[in-house]
Formats: sequence, structure tokens, C-alpha cells
Amino acid sequence: MEGEHVPLSNRLAVVQVLRVFLGVAVFAIAFIDGDELDLAPLVAVYLALTGVVEMLRRRAPAVTTSTSSWMLLLDGVFLAVAVALTGGTDSRLLPLVFFHVTAVTLVVSYRTGLKLALWYALLLFLGHAAADVDLLGSRTTGTYGDAVLTSIGLLLFAIGAAVCSSVNERALRRSRTEMHALVELGLELERARTSHDVARLLARHVRARLRFVRVMVLVRQADRWEGVAVTAGGTAPVTSPADI
Repeated sequence: MEGEHVPLSNRLAVVQVLRVFLGVAVFAIAFIDGDELDLAPLVAVYLALTGVVEMLRRRAPAVTTSTSSWMLLLDGVFLAVAVALTGGTDSRLLPLVFFHVTAVTLVVSYRTGLKLALWYALLLFLGHAAADVDLLGSRTTGTYGDAVLTSIGLLLFAIGAAVCSSVNERALRRSRTEMHALVELGLELERARTSHDVARLLARHVRARLRFVRVMVLVRQADRWEGVAVTAGGTAPVTSPADI
């Protein structure tokens, strides 16, 4: 999983909260539709696994990354089975799949979100195939056409969320780099002793960050200007108009 701006432990904690929300939401919607008896065992097992993952996250951080990876696959299995048991493409639980893909894309990484969307698309077809061979009893999961359209819609939705997340990640990375550069400049300026030192540091910083060929910083001294010019060849003092 990628992500440079929020610690891994914090992001996994958010994913754990998301899992609890999904479990509660699935049971609540099933209760409203009168399917709570069919989904109660599934929800109970899922929440129990979530509790085990949370215990591992707190007591054995070293295995957190590996457990979180396969748990994302189990998240998909949980929602896919719940959707298949409540009507397939006609299920009221289907929006939770889109919600889960979007949340994982934003919280974990856009690559993981795309992989999860592909996993859901595969599981939707498996659910339809299971209904065709009567593994789901008398339950229906819609037509193959419905499954294809739902899968395409899910993939397009995931791609859109991934593109937006990627743009946002690049902007955050650039902002963090700029902030780091300003902090470094501030620390160097604190150690400067003369106006010449300040001019040299500013010129060097601007040239490095903006990639100018030549940068000059001038400081007024009484009735004349003095400063420093920085190029690829090094630093040179500026004491007269000829140096400019």
C-alpha cells in the first residue's frame, strides 16, 4: 500500500472503522428488508475477523501490513456474498460496494482501490454463476447483462476516484517538499552571521528550487549595492555594476 502523508497505522485504523461501518450498514439494511436472518451469521463472522485484525494491529504491528492486505480481499468477499444473497445487481447493498472502493482509494491508495474494484467485478460474476447452478437456492442475482453493466460502472467509478486521488497525492507531495525546503532555509538563515551570508543562502536556495541558471541577490549598503551571484560554477561576490 502506498501513501506518504499519513502514517500507516493511522490509515489502517480508519480502514478498521470502515469495516465496522460496513458490517453495521449491511445488517441494518438487511433488517429493513427483512433479510436479517440470512445475513446475521455472515455479519457476525465478518465483525469477529475485524476484531481479530484489530487485536493484531495493536499487539503485533509487524504483521499489520500482511494481514491488512488479505483482509481487504475478505472485505470484498463479505460484501459480494451479502449482495448475492440479497438480489445481486438489484440488491440495496450494492451502493456499499461503490462506497468501499472509493474509501479504500482515498484512505489506502489509488492502486489498491483499482485492484479492489477488479476483485469486486470478478466476485459479482462469481455470484451470478453461483445463482445459475442453484448454490443460492431460489435467490436471483439479475442477468449477465446487469452484472456486466454493474462491473463496468464500478470500474469506471474506481478509475475516476483513482485519478482524483492521484492528482491530490501529487499536490500534497509537492506541498510537503516545498514546506521542507522552507524549513531548511529557515534553519540555515538562523546560522547566518552577516548580510553577505544571508544573500548567499537566499541565492543558492532560489537557484536550487527554481532551477535558474544564475541567481543574484543584492543588498543596499549606504549609497551602493553589494551582493552575491550563484551559478553552476559556484558563488561570486557582486561589488560593482560590472559584476552584474
